[in-house]
Amino acid sequence: MLKIEQSPSLVGANNGLTPPTRTHWSEAKHPSVMSKKISYQLNRSVNKIARD
Repeated sequence: MLKIEQSPSLVGANNGLTPPTRTHWSEAKHPSVMSKKISYQLNRSVNKIARD
């Protein structure tokens, strides 16, 4: 736990008070955007594996 708390980027992304980037901030406010992005990336990698 201590390592996570001492890492500024992780803390900023988690508590939303000091977001490292604008992207982190909007993703924190809109979790659905984040999950859509993740599922999109998962689908892409699955399709890539299927093609190979």
